[in-house]
Amino acid sequence: MQASAAHPTVVDVVDMLLEFWEAAVHAILAARGLYRPDLFTRERLYGLAVQRARHPGLCAYIANALQELRAPLMEGVLPSATLIIQHPAQFTTLEEYSLDVEISETGLSSPAAVRNMHAVLRSAMLRLQHTTTALGPLPADATWRMQARIMGPVPECSWIEAEAPQPQPTPALIPVRSVKLPGSLALQLYVRMAPIVAP
Repeated sequence: MQASAAHPTVVDVVDMLLEFWEAAVHAILAARGLYRPDLFTRERLYGLAVQRARHPGLCAYIANALQELRAPLMEGVLPSATLIIQHPAQFTTLEEYSLDVEISETGLSSPAAVRNMHAVLRSAMLRLQHTTTALGPLPADATWRMQARIMGPVPECSWIEAEAPQPQPTPALIPVRSVKLPGSLALQLYVRMAPIVAP
């Protein structure tokens, strides 16, 4: 994705965030073994080798779901997106990968803003790769879903409004990347891990 060279805009920032989160979802699914390794291929992003699913249906599902978050991101009412991995039998949450963002227009006056964001996203992806490969194994046949937190009315889309979560043990928090670029972007990427309960 190429941002506007002379005058980056909120559209450019949203495009970069959606590109990053889509790549992050693929990377998490690959690293945590949610699908067979042969269902992934290597691509380049931010100068890094990243895993991407090769199954057209899975790729389309992820891409289409995230594109429906474009409008809430543009409007500033989507502060957080999360990929949740669940126990295959108990459907309790095992891991949550969350991206919290806040976008501002005041600092988007030069190409340096875009360069800074690319550097931040590259660093976040690299740290995410290191974090996911260092975690212990998941139960076989673990499942996953995506969740977004929207402030205010939920727009018409294919996303389903989630029910109130059931009480679960307090998860361990693993910070992955946290950065604030004044006047343009604040970003936090982190993992919550709950104890794995034996069936």
